[in-house]
Amino acid sequence: MKKVLIISPYFPPSNTPDMQRVRMSLPYFKQFGWEAEVVVVDSHYTDLQKDELLIQTIPVDIKIHTVKALNKSWTAKLGFGNIAFRSYAAYKQKVNELLGKEKFDLVYFSTTQFAICTLGAYWKKRFGIPYVIDMQDPWHSDYYRDKPKHQQPPKYWLSYRINKYLEPKAMLQVDGLISVSESYISVLKIGIRS
Repeated sequence: MKKVLIISPYFPPSNTPDMQRVRMSLPYFKQFGWEAEVVVVDSHYTDLQKDELLIQTIPVDIKIHTVKALNKSWTAKLGFGNIAFRSYAAYKQKVNELLGKEKFDLVYFSTTQFAICTLGAYWKKRFGIPYVIDMQDPWHSDYYRDKPKHQQPPKYWLSYRINKYLEPKAMLQVDGLISVSESYISVLKIGIRS
């Protein structure tokens, strides 16, 4: 049996779209020869809607590790309310600890909190462990670049530049990509080359 460490900042009882793929796939890892463990942000550090019934859908034999995150009321004042930025240091420390004492065959990122995916390259370099990213949505995008300012999302100027810098850090070393849309991967390949 191989071991996979799944990185999913949002997880039940938080009810978010980007954790549903992990939640729904967890019952099937074992039958395909993978023992799965998940590293999540403790739901006390999220301000999203909760559904306690979702916890009942997680197989009882799945080991779940939790990490803390910085308080959003502090970090949002600096423009960083995103859970990936708030939990980055805690993820790095916790997963370093896990990879240092246990053997895992793969790190699997499934989230739209993309900044956390940059840790894949770090763990690959430090521990020699491959990583896969599940591209649920496009990460760095030019979609709003030519739109009038009033049509751009809040903080678009900052997020555009951060994503343009971070995406290649994760993608140039990735060992595999999963996507529901071939176009996500095609756009990603073009973006990395340019």
